[in-house]
Amino acid sequence: LPMNFGDSYTPRPVVGHTPYTDEDIYPYGSVKDQLEDKDSCVNYVKKANLLRKQLPQLARGTFEEVYCSQDDTLVAVKKTYNNESIYVVMNASTSFEANFSLATIGASKPIAELCTKDFCELKDGSIKIPTQGIVILK
Repeated sequence: LPMNFGDSYTPRPVVGHTPYTDEDIYPYGSVKDQLEDKDSCVNYVKKANLLRKQLPQLARGTFEEVYCSQDDTLVAVKKTYNNESIYVVMNASTSFEANFSLATIGASKPIAELCTKDFCELKDGSIKIPTQGIVILK
């Protein structure tokens, strides 16, 4: 589908396009509207891209799984690049937040997070990760 940027340009329909409107298929609104909402899909992707630029381990690091919960909703991976490692902990659950002990993987502190509306909280050596949240630890 063509991207709705929220300007006056109207793109030609894509070959094979269904009779539905773009709004029915892409429910997030125009890019212009999303840029004004800090919790939007566009701003989430912008933050993810910024973290990849700031942390070369994310983009170029070797991958090692270091933790996986029994129900596969909480996963921690180690990313190493130029002998520097970070840990990425992801809560894939859509219904519950997760508490994760930093000691489980030997991490000492959170350095970034990628969450939608809620945020991660560190307390007594454990971090609370909201639903579908990601935290980066060092």
